[in-house]
Amino acid sequence: VRTASISARWSVTSDVDAGEWTHHPSLMKPEDVFAWATPGRAYAGQVVIGPDDRYYWYVPVHERDSTASDKFGIGVAVADSPTGPWTDHVGGPIISQTLPTPNTIHNIDPTILVEGEGEDTRVHVYWGSFSNLRVLELEQDMRTPVGAVTTVTGLTGFFEAAWAFERNGTYYLAYAGNNAGPTSTCTPANYHACIAYGTAPSP
Repeated sequence: VRTASISARWSVTSDVDAGEWTHHPSLMKPEDVFAWATPGRAYAGQVVIGPDDRYYWYVPVHERDSTASDKFGIGVAVADSPTGPWTDHVGGPIISQTLPTPNTIHNIDPTILVEGEGEDTRVHVYWGSFSNLRVLELEQDMRTPVGAVTTVTGLTGFFEAAWAFERNGTYYLAYAGNNAGPTSTCTPANYHACIAYGTAPSP
């Protein structure tokens, strides 16, 4: 699920064709899960299943006590069910303008790629906005960095909302593109984004 709301929602169905859904209207208020969060300040996050079959929710939230120029950091909540209850998996953000290395970008909109099985499982988190997209590998604990942060290149007009996945051995990264304007093949509007994607042979 991805949501840009302050109080996140979840919908469940066992029969998509029937169109019958059970709505869970309020799964998390970030300030109730992350003690370090500013109330009412959260952006789009993503839930994934980790190697231990638990659910991990990567959430960009405003850090209450941060002195950074942009106070958004990415926290991780964990639960045994996609509907919670959720608890803070770390006790602070795993990504911010000071973690894991200093940066000045808008640290929002995480997408997580979990691939492989058992000891071969690899986890990558992508995040960023405004032409700045980063990727970092994590340990199987879903929170500890492996190696250095890398800048993702080759995406035309990257704006926000990255979404990483793999299909038939090719890696895809869909995103909101803002190469907009009257002469744009993307969108003639000056602000509204189109959906674009890039491909790669590896994460």
